[in-house]
Amino acid sequence: MNVAGFLRWVLTKPLIIVLVIAAGLAGGAIGWKSTTSHFESTAAVLVIPPGAGSTNAKDNPFTDLDYGSAQIAQVLTVVAQGPRGRAALAAAGASPDVVMVASVGEGNPKQISPLITYTVSAPQPQQAEAGAKALIDFWRAEFRRMQVDAGVVGNTFADLRVPVAPTPGTEVGGNAMRAALGLAMGAALAMLALCLVAAAAMEALKRRRSTAAASTPAADAPTEQFPVVAAAPAAESPALSGVVPAAEDAPSRTVPAAIPIRPPGDAARRAMTRWRDRVEEVPEADEIPLPELDETAPPAPGATTSEVADQPATGAPGTAADAPPGGTARADETADDLELPRAQSAR
Repeated sequence: MNVAGFLRWVLTKPLIIVLVIAAGLAGGAIGWKSTTSHFESTAAVLVIPPGAGSTNAKDNPFTDLDYGSAQIAQVLTVVAQGPRGRAALAAAGASPDVVMVASVGEGNPKQISPLITYTVSAPQPQQAEAGAKALIDFWRAEFRRMQVDAGVVGNTFADLRVPVAPTPGTEVGGNAMRAALGLAMGAALAMLALCLVAAAAMEALKRRRSTAAASTPAADAPTEQFPVVAAAPAAESPALSGVVPAAEDAPSRTVPAAIPIRPPGDAARRAMTRWRDRVEEVPEADEIPLPELDETAPPAPGATTSEVADQPATGAPGTAADAPPGGTARADETADDLELPRAQSAR
């Protein structure tokens, strides 16, 4: 069964159609429910060195961003990934998994930077914004505490500035309708493939059963019991029996069996046995005909004594009645010689 034949066969099976539709609906429902979307809010924080209140231009912190400020930014990213930073994000309703980048450039020549770019995700846009602001407050408080613990006094504290403020989160994630359609089509095709495999297996099993039923011998089927009748002995052919027993009232001697004469007008071919036990079929037209004797014709002049002996005795001169006794015996022998060809012709 090819694919086209299978599809035509499926259209005639309501059960398979129902199964395919049910599988598609189930896949669509799963795809719709399993697709989740979240909201992300992106912000940036810059670490500046001390000197913000100085009147000296060289103390401008934005023109004095050096490698030390980048090192402080790297420290703050590590602190935000700690337990206290994750707790601050969770308290705002945002996800504790934050993507933070504190480097500039792409590829191998990346360099650390005092600018920290981060993204906070949450189920709702307001929660994403609140999580981003909570992380900024956590960084400021933690950065101030570290400087105080280090003994920094006066107006020499480094600080944070927010070049990109947090905004309400934007929706990010898969489309529920697209996911539902994809899973519905996949489930329907999977059910159709399973039906194809099941149909092929059933067809192979049916073919195997039909082959086994055809190869089963007929003796396995129940048969009716019929009485066994002994076959009558075959009659012996007269041609094969050499002698037959004589009748009870006949003299005690055996006589040769009568050889049946082939009826006249039989088929045009006869079988003649020749030497080396070979049988050759000779058409009847190719046989040499035997002479036919006319007993009613008068004897020709100069006929022999044997020919005259075949004529009926009339008492006329020159007939068998006037013949001597020796001539009568020869006439009987001649008659016996003529009877033999007649018998052969009859055979």
